[in-house]
Amino acid sequence: MFKNLINDRFAFQLGRQRFEDERQWLYEAELDGVRGFFLYENFFSELSVTRGGLVDRDLINDDVADKTNNYIFNSSYEFKEDTLAGIYLVYRDDTTSENNSPFFIGFHSEAELTDEIEFWADAAYVAGKDGDNDISAFGFDVGVIYIFDTFFEPYITLGYAFGSGDGDPEDSKDKNFRQTGLQGNEGDFNGAVDFLYYGEVFDPELSNLSIITAAIGVNPTEETSIDLVYHYYRQAKASEEIRESAIDADPDGINKSLGNEIDLILGYEGFGERVAFGLFFGYFIPGDAFPSDSGNAFLTKILMEYEF
Repeated sequence: MFKNLINDRFAFQLGRQRFEDERQWLYEAELDGVRGFFLYENFFSELSVTRGGLVDRDLINDDVADKTNNYIFNSSYEFKEDTLAGIYLVYRDDTTSENNSPFFIGFHSEAELTDEIEFWADAAYVAGKDGDNDISAFGFDVGVIYIFDTFFEPYITLGYAFGSGDGDPEDSKDKNFRQTGLQGNEGDFNGAVDFLYYGEVFDPELSNLSIITAAIGVNPTEETSIDLVYHYYRQAKASEEIRESAIDADPDGINKSLGNEIDLILGYEGFGERVAFGLFFGYFIPGDAFPSDSGNAFLTKILMEYEF
């Protein structure tokens, strides 16, 4: 990657670079291309043109090149430390015959309203084309964290996410919301490590879906955390398909209730945030939309990271 600082307001990067927003609701990806930055006091903007896998990283085997060009504009204003709001435009131009080319216009905000209350909001309208169909859909994700100023610093999180569905899949209008395809959907609720905040087991894309999230957590020390997270999943429109999920089973297209999940996350972050360790447990209970003999699913995962 080549980076050039033009002056204290303008800079640009050329080459492979990481794109990542705070909650990874928009993107969490390494992309090849050019990216320009503008910074003036509390106002920040960036504009980029990229493609995934444009340059081979493997000298022996060819990378599978992405055929989608990404055009991203992101702009935000920081009202005070840890409190900002912004808008973004993302166009993913699919150059293949599938023509899956969504265009997103959205809003993002995150804030520390008080010493005890944190808030986030993401919302987007998506247009464009999916094959021969015109896309017209919307989605949002909002939540609040209350941190108690007491021993172990306990905190409570409440969140709601919604992605619109399509009640008439046979017409030429696709009303199913979808995320950018670059998203990671990973963050934390004041804990020491990031986790999949739509569920470690189910891990869905926010599409034709509503998700209610409630969580409690504690920080036994400054470096450690324990989170217990509950999710309830329900389709916006009854459908036999789930756009993207870690669960292979298909719903019946009659019932909307997809199920419940409970996750337990034990986290540690230390040595100046260079070392992270996480132990993740997830348990998914299928809802009425799945066959009555469907079994519950569970997951155990260990994460260890060291930043050089």
